[in-house]
Amino acid sequence: MKSTKEQFLQLLHAPDKTSMAVALEMMKGMSPTVLEEYLKEYRVVYEFFVREKWEIQKIDFFTQDKVDLSGYLECLDEEISNIPVELGHLKYIQYLDLSSNDFTTLPESLGQLQKLQTLVLSYNQLAKLPESLGQLSQLKNLYLDKNHLESLPKSLTNLRYLAHLALDSNQLRSLPDNIGQLKNLQGLTLNFNQLSYLPESIGQLEQLQKLYLYANSIKKLPRPISNLTQLRHLDFSGNGLTELPAEVLQLTKLNTLHLTQNRLTHLPEEISQLTELSTLYLDQNQLTHLPESFQQLDKLLYLYINNNPINDLEKEKIKSWLPKCYITF
Repeated sequence: MKSTKEQFLQLLHAPDKTSMAVALEMMKGMSPTVLEEYLKEYRVVYEFFVREKWEIQKIDFFTQDKVDLSGYLECLDEEISNIPVELGHLKYIQYLDLSSNDFTTLPESLGQLQKLQTLVLSYNQLAKLPESLGQLSQLKNLYLDKNHLESLPKSLTNLRYLAHLALDSNQLRSLPDNIGQLKNLQGLTLNFNQLSYLPESIGQLEQLQKLYLYANSIKKLPRPISNLTQLRHLDFSGNGLTELPAEVLQLTKLNTLHLTQNRLTHLPEEISQLTELSTLYLDQNQLTHLPESFQQLDKLLYLYINNNPINDLEKEKIKSWLPKCYITF
């Protein structure tokens, strides 16, 4: 049941005259101190989120469970680079999209959004995240791609319900050593960063199904990564690999494997262990042939092997091994 304060703010923000009249009647029974507190909170949040200049629909931000303000700064004449601390007043928000703006910082009050399940902060100018991020106990989806992050707060690993974490196109050099605490993580995207290694604890992400590492500098994988028994999609493209890490060959449930834009000269016979593999990308490597064990990849449906120095005779051999597979050379 809503508190008096919540009812009052909702009525005050409603567009119809009847709701406004009810709000005015409620004001008569309030002390000046209480009324001042309510109106101050209303005014601050309203000024930031619902100006008439903004080309967004008027919503009740105090009780709404979804707020989409992606790109709204384009509708303003003045520049705003920071979100006010009053963001924490939006306690009922479950979905908040603040993507495609020029925000450089986030207030610590972000941690007060206890019902938040999805937070979208893509395409901003964030270089740092508040430690209070770890207080978002219900958060399931966090999108931080296309920012300027060089590190992540330690508290991030407190998000025990987090299922999807997008960190593409930042400047990350490392991940938290205890990232394995994100036990419910199913998707992790880290494309276009500056990572040279992954922490050992990544092997504890037992629910992980998708891992994207395109365009980093990771030459080796930690041994525990072979514990990712649920992994279905792995993108290891653009990392300068000269050989396929042995740990990949133990991910026997892999369905899609991206190895494009590396420096591979050969693949091991053990690749036949990836019995669930249906799509394999090998474009832009230095392969001259494939191992005969490819014949055992019965579920392989798509093989992309463009821009490799494979001669015509070898191409015909590969085609004969995989008659049901769509192949591009």
